[in-house]
Amino acid sequence: MRPFKISIPQDVLNDLTMRLKQTRWTDEPENAGWNYGTNPTYLRELVDHWQNNYDWRTHEAYLNKFPQFKVEIDGISVHFIYIKGKSDNAKPLVLTHGWPDSFYRFHKIIPMLTDPESCKDNADEAFDLVIPQYRVRFFR
Repeated sequence: MRPFKISIPQDVLNDLTMRLKQTRWTDEPENAGWNYGTNPTYLRELVDHWQNNYDWRTHEAYLNKFPQFKVEIDGISVHFIYIKGKSDNAKPLVLTHGWPDSFYRFHKIIPMLTDPESCKDNADEAFDLVIPQYRVRFFR
């Protein structure tokens, strides 16, 4: 088991920015909505947000506040978050998510499950959380 931090190289982020700027947009059929796949208007707004408003480094720093680790099991690298509960009697709990998704799905409930003081309904219970990050590999 080894500690892990998310650290996307700046050249990768620069490449993404360049690719988004170079997007070649298709024409939008009249009243298409979502009938032919992703709504083109929605997609343009999303790309604009990624280009002009989204701050990857801020989000990367937030995600790195969680204690992350990697371990190899049967030749597969498993990335997970491990948060120790703030109780001597903390019980282990594994939280899983579907794909595509991420451990971020649980970021709001992590304090409620690990810190008994943060949730008055369960003031005497805390959990040691293990949250694996599933990743599908199409190529080895």
